Amino acid sequence: ECQKAPKITVQPESIFTTMGSPVTLECHTSGCPIPKITWFKDNAIVSNDPYLVIQAVTLSDRGFYACKAENNYGYAFSSEAKLSLKGVYQYSAYLQLNISATLNIVDELSRYLTGRSVVNNSANILFANISYSGTTINALITLAGNNTLPYNTIVSEIYFLLYAALEYKFISTINVQRFDGCPLISICDDRYVWRETELGSIYTLSPCIYRRCGGTYSTGGQWEDVILTCNTDYVSCAVSELEDLVEEALNNTKTIKPFELLLQQCHY
Repeated sequence: ECQKAPKITVQPESIFTTMGSPVTLECHTSGCPIPKITWFKDNAIVSNDPYLVIQAVTLSDRGFYACKAENNYGYAFSSEAKLSLKGVYQYSAYLQLNISATLNIVDELSRYLTGRSVVNNSANILFANISYSGTTINALITLAGNNTLPYNTIVSEIYFLLYAALEYKFISTINVQRFDGCPLISICDDRYVWRETELGSIYTLSPCIYRRCGGTYSTGGQWEDVILTCNTDYVSCAVSELEDLVEEALNNTKTIKPFELLLQQCHY
């Protein structure tokens, strides 16, 4: 009997496709005995078949896939392959009301947003998943269309639609940001600007300052720590700005972004 630990001979490839399309992810291996294959999506087991077949891709199929080959003499993991969809993207919206949220308000928002065209018909809202508690409403808005539109254009349009849906009543605070990617953030009077970035991608701010957009399609994008490979004032600038923002929050001098977003600006 031969005794060879598994190896991944051909890595699974990332796929950028359209909603409803069939997809097959392949994991080619060697080893003896023949390795058992296990497929993972976002680190959770999804299949034990040699090939991962999805008959018609849906939003929930987006993610980072990897295979594991295992036999009695060892195991090997593949690199990750991203399955993403063309022309489909999501934004999260946080609304703070000056009254208690109700099911009627949520229904009104949902009816108003669903099917609505945005940015001169460049995209339209497929649906909005909305939840509420107390005076807070959270909405996950899924759009289809041109996802190369400028970040501020999409955000501004969603702001307007949310206000218009409730006829400019009840809302005291709104925060909108990219969900299935990392949002645009800037520090130090816009000297350092991290542009909206797709999940799994690396944004290079300069030849020696970069960071990866981590997270998953189900939990949302999250900027990872900044990587510095040269001497810059980024760290001192980021720390100083964070201290100012914390002081503003404690003094409640003005409405600010959710604290989690502030922290994303300053990881290093």
